[in-house]
Amino acid sequence: MLKRTLDTELAIAFIDGNIDAFNALYYKYNNAVFANICKLIQQKEIAEDILQEVFLSLWENRSKLKEEQSIPGWLFVVSYNKSVNYLEKLLLEKRIAAGVVLNEELPVDGAGEDLFELKMDLVAEAIRRLPVRKKQAFTLCKLQGKSYAEAAQLMGVSAETVKEHLKISLKLIKEQVLNKYDSVPMTGLTLFFCFLQA
Repeated sequence: MLKRTLDTELAIAFIDGNIDAFNALYYKYNNAVFANICKLIQQKEIAEDILQEVFLSLWENRSKLKEEQSIPGWLFVVSYNKSVNYLEKLLLEKRIAAGVVLNEELPVDGAGEDLFELKMDLVAEAIRRLPVRKKQAFTLCKLQGKSYAEAAQLMGVSAETVKEHLKISLKLIKEQVLNKYDSVPMTGLTLFFCFLQA
């Protein structure tokens, strides 16, 4: 309970514009966010640039965050979104260079932002609905970047149990997303699920 209180106080201070709270969040989560980015982006320098963009975006959007909102969850989704945006831009540049631009409709202004918001809601709701122990395993391993062994020690279970909780969590999240959000483009969801499982 004390940890939750400290995390809440840190979030409140950050939302109020406290730079020390921002630095604390950066040092707490930058390794996990970087690891998430590296799941999609194989070039270290580019991944480092995206990491900086993610935390810059966190700072710029602090006033839009709610006290009860999960900052690690927000970072997780933003790192995914920015990584995918980079890959889509790279693919488009390669198509243009090769003279192979498909006749696809370009996104209408604001459509990308709407899809981002949908992904944010999608992840937050799916994580909220997880059973307590599975949510704890998911949060420790996927949002905080802890190993199975580290999560196992914190949870008081074996690493194999953490792995099983995580496997079931990912399955539940995938099922919920596919059942509830059939309007999200399938290619985006497929890449998103790969990102979750990596």
